[in-house]
Amino acid sequence: MYAILLLPFHGDVTLITTFASRLEFMCAMNLPDDADAWSEAQRYERAVFEITTPDDVKQVIEDVWFSFPDRYEQTATLLTKWVVEETAPERLAHRDVQKPSGG
Repeated sequence: MYAILLLPFHGDVTLITTFASRLEFMCAMNLPDDADAWSEAQRYERAVFEITTPDDVKQVIEDVWFSFPDRYEQTATLLTKWVVEETAPERLAHRDVQKPSGG
């Protein structure tokens, strides 16, 4: 489980789930994986949240609720959809149901 949630100053909240780690994310941005580069990456956003565990999802939702209430609904929707998609294969396997192919 790895995601980065970007809350921009203007525009839509973005959930990035294509990377497996911060190292991959930083490499894609051509930045070293260190504290200074991470701060640099965060500088252009209103807030940046790194999600590496299920507990992080809950914490991010709470943080956004209290600190950025104008972004709460969009954030909660993106994270809920992502969690459901991440866990769907496990839940379907548990029920002995196969995920439909093609979409």
